[in-house]
Amino acid sequence: MEALIASQEDINKRMNKARTNYKKSPKERITVKYIEVRIETLDELWTEFLLGHKRLMENHHKEIKSSTYVQSDMYDITQELYVEFKTELKSVAETLVTDHIQEQSMQFPGTSPAVLKNNSVKLPKIVIPTFSGKYTEWTTFRDLFESLIHNNESIDNVQKMHYLKGYLSGEAEQLLRQIPISNSNYNKCWECLKQRYNNKRFMCQTILKRFLSQKNATCESANFLKELIDTSSDCLHALKNIGIDVNAWDAIVIHLLTLKLDPETRKQWELTASMQTTEETLPTFEQFKDFITNRFRALEFIETKKTVNHNPTPITYKARALHVAQGSQCPFCSESHKIIFCKQFVKQDVDSRREFVQTKGLCFNCLGGFHSAKVCQNPTPCRVCKRRHHSLLHPKNGPGASVSSDEVAEGTTNVGTMEDMEELTDSEPTDITTCFSSGDQGQVLLATAVVGAQSRNNEYYPVRAMIDPCSQASFITEATAQYLGLKRIPVRSNIFGLGGQKNATPRSRVILNLQSLIHPEERLSVKAYVLSTITTIMPAKKVVDLGSIDVTGLPLADPNYHTPNKIDVLLGAVVYSQIVSGEIRKNKEKTLVAQATSLGWIIMGATGSKQNVSNVSVFHTYLVGDDLLKKFWELESDVSMVKGHDLWTEEEKRCEEIFAASTSRDDTGRYVVKLPFADDDPGCKYGESRDVAEKRFYTLEKRLNKNPELLSQYKNVIDEYLQLGHMEKAPEKKTLLITVF
Repeated sequence: MEALIASQEDINKRMNKARTNYKKSPKERITVKYIEVRIETLDELWTEFLLGHKRLMENHHKEIKSSTYVQSDMYDITQELYVEFKTELKSVAETLVTDHIQEQSMQFPGTSPAVLKNNSVKLPKIVIPTFSGKYTEWTTFRDLFESLIHNNESIDNVQKMHYLKGYLSGEAEQLLRQIPISNSNYNKCWECLKQRYNNKRFMCQTILKRFLSQKNATCESANFLKELIDTSSDCLHALKNIGIDVNAWDAIVIHLLTLKLDPETRKQWELTASMQTTEETLPTFEQFKDFITNRFRALEFIETKKTVNHNPTPITYKARALHVAQGSQCPFCSESHKIIFCKQFVKQDVDSRREFVQTKGLCFNCLGGFHSAKVCQNPTPCRVCKRRHHSLLHPKNGPGASVSSDEVAEGTTNVGTMEDMEELTDSEPTDITTCFSSGDQGQVLLATAVVGAQSRNNEYYPVRAMIDPCSQASFITEATAQYLGLKRIPVRSNIFGLGGQKNATPRSRVILNLQSLIHPEERLSVKAYVLSTITTIMPAKKVVDLGSIDVTGLPLADPNYHTPNKIDVLLGAVVYSQIVSGEIRKNKEKTLVAQATSLGWIIMGATGSKQNVSNVSVFHTYLVGDDLLKKFWELESDVSMVKGHDLWTEEEKRCEEIFAASTSRDDTGRYVVKLPFADDDPGCKYGESRDVAEKRFYTLEKRLNKNPELLSQYKNVIDEYLQLGHMEKAPEKKTLLITVF
């Protein structure tokens, strides 16, 4: 009994302490949730007290009467404490809920109290915009005001009138300024506003004016396409809001919007529309919207890649100052102008100009001084061959046309850097097989076809392909590969063209699945290398005369063969052999041929149209594998062996001295040279170099295992060296000797 009485007294103390702590709680802590937890805790204590009281009465009813528990009236005191504390907590909780509902009703007028009571999320306040009398703002203001104020039955007309005048400004406020706020004037004021601004004809005219006044595109731009489709969709939705049925306007809307697109986007849309529709159906605005969306997404990615510079080359302050100083005085004639504008320098022949630039240590790309080609900031290449040197320094026998000094100097503003010309020639790619010619001759057509290309989502989109039977490989432009979302396979190959010169170095390859638009059952899978561009627009000008050949009624692979347009894909000899058939047609002069293929009839040869041309495109390319293995065994050429040894660093001079002092030949005829260590007493001669060698060996082994083709080539080279006696297998458990050839 003593233990039970002590437990009851402890519960009473805990309830008193809980009430004291509650009164000490700060105001910010008193929330509905806090009160609910307090009530739950109080109920648990009271339940426990009742159970203890019941045990005392059942088990000790005789002894309990003389105990302090009954004499101090512990049960009545505890019960009164429980009732008072719980009543106080419930009153505070009800006050908090009422205040919350009132606050919510001010933010969301017209919402029922039951909804506000159950809404435990703190939502942002809905703000009705102020109406200034503009017709374009009326629809939004009217709908919000009617929903929140006008149709709210809990607000009387006097309050609605007060709200209405508070949300007006400008012309609309002046319209109702003289009408006093009263219960009877609210409906009159609201009808007055509706009669003034519910001008459906004027609103329709304003929306159509905005729709039709959109600007035309000047170039391919993702921002323009987004703005065009967003504005058009907004105008159509606005017309629907005022009760105009625009469901049958798709043909008119699409026609008006296509007139504002750039030529390339318009071409892509026409090709896409021809695949998605038949002769009996028309494209819908939703299809046009999806096309524009996919188009600007692809352009966004391309534009982002063009603007991001992942490896910016820092330029020191000294280099900048020297470049500015050099630009103010010509190093050739010492007058106050840049060398690129020097008339005396331009009059010199190419060899003299190159020798002067090399002697003075100037940049071969910009003719500026005191910096190398590797840190040159100017991307402008030669205007003749598109390589990384100035147009005034283009060699006479170099690739491309030889132009006069006056033609090259006119408008030249190249800015670049100095580097050995041999290194620049080998490192910079040029346009694919382009040569220079002039004269008056017939226009030549190259075979083109429009085919369906499978995208990443397994849908087919039209692309324009050139068929080149003289190419060992097929190619695709970067923009087309991005548009189709094709998966890339990293490669490193070189493309060679006319004259055996390296024209490009693709870094990735894709698997391109094609479908004939003439015979849909004909499908091809092509390995295509990705290039930034394949060629220029083909044909150069519109063809108006095919001569005596008749192609009427033939299912042409490219119905718009006569219209200049971009080339998206180049199909090589492998594809040509798969699609070509035996049927051909020729003109009387046998200069123009129409040939049947599984993609449709292709046309190629000289037309009857005469055209003055300055560029002739020759498509004859072959692809070679990665020449990285050659670099394993070749010594790098000394690019510093030019006039002016002052370009050498101290380390380079030290290497040259060691080479000249220690080079000799042994009895077998081999050259022996001392290794150019930076220190006279290098640490590697004391050993501990095996770990480094093994690490490099394992790294090479891991790389070769990932590339079976490279591993096979590597093994073939090693076997060849063993057979020719250039190397031999070292005996086991013996020190390896390093011989430098």
